[in-house]
Amino acid sequence: MALASYLLFKKSRQNFTENLVLNLFLLYGILTISAFMQLVMIFTDNRDFLLSLNNFLAVLTIFYVIIFNYQYFSVFDYKKHQIMIRAVIIGILYLTIKLASNVFLLHIIL
Repeated sequence: MALASYLLFKKSRQNFTENLVLNLFLLYGILTISAFMQLVMIFTDNRDFLLSLNNFLAVLTIFYVIIFNYQYFSVFDYKKHQIMIRAVIIGILYLTIKLASNVFLLHIIL
């Protein structure tokens, strides 16, 4: 993710280490959203509710990634549509990496 934001927002003149720190803050926010799911799982075992909540939190996480990147990079010399397109690309990349790692881990476990 840090490499993607580094390459997509090169005009911001942020080095890779700064993008790494930025994405660590982003990850902290994502983990905070995910912690809510873990807390709910303690108190309920309703599968339909948990699946619905998981889907909602996945969408919320994608919006969080897009808004986070949009807000951070909006202070640099980018037009609004350029930032939005790049932030959406990073959001899609995040979703792709997450799904690929989940499938990979499921194949290892099963």
